[in-house]
Amino acid sequence: MKCLKTALIFFLVYGCTQNKSSTSFSLELVEEIPLQESPNHFLGRVHDIACVTDGIYVASVTTHSVLHFSWQGVLLNVIGAKGSGPGELQRPVSISILNDTLAVLEDGSKRISFFKRNGSFIKSKSVDMPFLNGMKLSQEQGYFIACDGLGIYDYQIYTSQGVPLSKKRKKHPTGLSMPIQSVGGQVSLTTNNEILFSPMRTYQILRLNWQGDTLKTYRANPESYIQVDLSSQARYSRQDEYSLIGLPLELNGYILSQRNKMIVNKKDIKKSGYERVLDIFDQNGKLLAYDIKKKYDYFGTYQENLIALSIEGNEETNLQYSIKLYKLVVQ
Repeated sequence: MKCLKTALIFFLVYGCTQNKSSTSFSLELVEEIPLQESPNHFLGRVHDIACVTDGIYVASVTTHSVLHFSWQGVLLNVIGAKGSGPGELQRPVSISILNDTLAVLEDGSKRISFFKRNGSFIKSKSVDMPFLNGMKLSQEQGYFIACDGLGIYDYQIYTSQGVPLSKKRKKHPTGLSMPIQSVGGQVSLTTNNEILFSPMRTYQILRLNWQGDTLKTYRANPESYIQVDLSSQARYSRQDEYSLIGLPLELNGYILSQRNKMIVNKKDIKKSGYERVLDIFDQNGKLLAYDIKKKYDYFGTYQENLIALSIEGNEETNLQYSIKLYKLVVQ
């Protein structure tokens, strides 16, 4: 009996270890597309990217416009210009495309502006929320807006007519300070039209329905997510690591958590910085892989690929922007 128990324990431990190590994840570059800017229309600071069949749409908060490129990287159109009038944009921080409609979330004007994909202006809807950051459209439901930075509320859900579906939700806990440009408050949609949301000041991903109910929570290694004061005065004085959750994504049935992990150089605090990593979950919230290192932040998915933006060079010379498509390799 003792031998049988020993054998059973060995089988369970060895079997679980083998099963866990038998699946590995890696990222493989599929294609790189250099973006051809013009002297009068350049990208500057990019805040969001959307890829569809007719090309690549890039939101620039520097030029207050959305640039439309072909899949060969040729600049086809520039949508919007700096201003607060109809068809003008101020700090476009998020874009979402649904059928022939391009929606642009403007943090500067606190509104959503709607265009046809050819750039023709349709209408604008005001948004009563501070520090806007992320937005997604839904055919049946309306649109979801995520808040960033020092905002009081996490998110708001609206109907397609711009009517709030519910009161502003989830007041932030007091006692924490976050820099305005910190990571968080970002949103994407799953293949079955549910919401993936990374709220500010919490180190997790929430799966929501369009009534705002939490369906599932994705969280990896809670001990490593240290809830701290991340103000500019305090964030480099930490003597440990912490993580900030970026844009959550669904790809090929997996849930991807993008995490910026703070690495502290105790010998020289000024050399501290972030390391970009991925955590991967199944649909039920089980952690499958942790701390997969990546070079870029991913802005979304197109077909079965992740969308990344590469910026090479420096501002004293010429910056070269490229779209890079990566596939998730599962072995």
